[in-house]
Amino acid sequence: MLESLKIILLCTAGAIVFGIGIALYTVQVSPEHFTVTHRPVFGGTRSPLLLAFFWGMMGTWWLGGLVGAAWSAVATKGEAPRMTWRELRRPLVLVFVLTACAAAAAAIFPGQSLNMALVETYPQMRASFPSELSDDQLRQVFHVEWIHSVAYAVGGLLNILVWFWILMERAQRNASDQEMRRRARETALKVQGESGGGP
Repeated sequence: MLESLKIILLCTAGAIVFGIGIALYTVQVSPEHFTVTHRPVFGGTRSPLLLAFFWGMMGTWWLGGLVGAAWSAVATKGEAPRMTWRELRRPLVLVFVLTACAAAAAAIFPGQSLNMALVETYPQMRASFPSELSDDQLRQVFHVEWIHSVAYAVGGLLNILVWFWILMERAQRNASDQEMRRRARETALKVQGESGGGP
């Protein structure tokens, strides 16, 4: 139970740190994404630092908790040798590094252009966004949403892959343990037979 809690806390803390890191960048790209298209926080503050910390945490803590719960379930339940939170630190860091690379690529690739093209093609879509946003601001809002969407998608896929890796790693360890126990029994029986068959 304690080990499961440690895994959940590890993933939750890691997700929050990662979320704040992404938000610290994207709030510079589009402050309006965090002020105009989100509800006001801290009395309507426009401080990039406060907005990044608040929305970075709010957007990731629950996801980190879900990931941690899934990882802890496959890492500690069942009869196979359990994995500890320390063994999952490296896979978690790898997930964050690869997700950050994907987000960086999304920041370079103009994926927001598709959304903007849709708005320009179908003017009625423009009404679903706050009227105070200029086209340039809306384009930057789409840019941030594109970055966040890619990060969520890639991070989700990588976490599923780690989930399967944990299952395979535990199965392999279980098979190794069973083989070692089998050899130990064979050795014990052999020694017992040799000692019982003496003059």
